[in-house]
Amino acid sequence: MAGASNAQQMEFDNYSLVSGSDLQTGAAYRFSQVAQDVDAIITVDNLYNASLRNIDSDSSSSIGKEGWIPVLAGTGDASDVHFVDFSIVFYANNTNDMVTLGQLTTT
Repeated sequence: MAGASNAQQMEFDNYSLVSGSDLQTGAAYRFSQVAQDVDAIITVDNLYNASLRNIDSDSSSSIGKEGWIPVLAGTGDASDVHFVDFSIVFYANNTNDMVTLGQLTTT
């Protein structure tokens, strides 16, 4: 990994689709400036009995723009297992140079 960044408050606010089909397996989204000089690319790795309705919706949450809030819906029976696998990779802003975050806390 090319660089390092210290822990700080993240904001998942501005994003764009960078590859794949929107809201489908393989779709990748770049979230710009999630932390100082750091972007994140979030990729939809697997949809299992689920559909992705929105990659990030903060309109109905007290978390606001700081949180990354994907909107999911189950498909099939209510008793089925439903989940989505995502991967998140952090990059130096506007580059393809991966960075390591010294500390990451989630809630």
